[in-house]
Amino acid sequence: MTSAPDAEPVPSRLHIGLQRAGSTYLYELLASHPDVALVRKGVSFYATSFERGLEWYQTLFPPRGIRIDSSPDYFFRGRIVAPRIKAATARTSPRFVLLLRNPIDYTASRFLLHRRTKGLRKRFGATPRDLEALVRDHPEYLDESRYAGLLEQHWFAHFQPTQFCIVLFEDFVADPPAATEVVLRFFGLRPYPLSAPPSSRNATLRHPFLHAVKRAIVRRPGLRAAVRGNPLVQRAYDRLLVGRVEKLTVTQRAWLRDLLAADVARLKRLLANSLAPWRDFQ
Repeated sequence: MTSAPDAEPVPSRLHIGLQRAGSTYLYELLASHPDVALVRKGVSFYATSFERGLEWYQTLFPPRGIRIDSSPDYFFRGRIVAPRIKAATARTSPRFVLLLRNPIDYTASRFLLHRRTKGLRKRFGATPRDLEALVRDHPEYLDESRYAGLLEQHWFAHFQPTQFCIVLFEDFVADPPAATEVVLRFFGLRPYPLSAPPSSRNATLRHPFLHAVKRAIVRRPGLRAAVRGNPLVQRAYDRLLVGRVEKLTVTQRAWLRDLLAADVARLKRLLANSLAPWRDFQ
């Protein structure tokens, strides 16, 4: 049995997004690898705690193991995050893993979450009655669903495309072992059978306060480990706490497709990828 390698001072392996696209599940899978040194998901140092300094950031991680910063909000904050990462990792060549979900489904999932957690009220001063009303009044809400624009403007301006491993959420859901094998190889990690609890799967919870409870659990390693290892809690989570997902109508999908089609076409060219699982855009 080999011991975990010495940790590098500043993590050069980063999982930068996407929220609502399996980020918690990937985090839990990586946490089960014996060579990985993870701090809590969403530490968001480069986005929200940069003033604390790199020394503080480094102390958050275990002393041994391959350090991975899993902060799914980085992708959307690339304007400020990317140059900070570039400066902090100047002596290394950082690697970024990014999960991308069909932007139609991502937009719908994000809207549902924001509506249930009062995020729309905080941002816009009111909670729109439906997604169409929100986009009509605030078209900038779709900016975070235009991945190609974000990649080109904020990330590829500082890093080479070869420094990114972009995995489609739909492929990840269809075959988690195959997708995680790609991630492990990209991060330079040895193959290992990974596992994650059901509660880490992408889900919308029945009540807004449950999202706050889940965040509190994720941020406390001891409590997270206790919940993770309790099969009764996991079964209760699946049966009692996960809410029904409101599906978009055919008309709503077509409406969003028209609004996002240009960016998806741009993304196909940018990645040289057909994005076949995103059937709305084929």
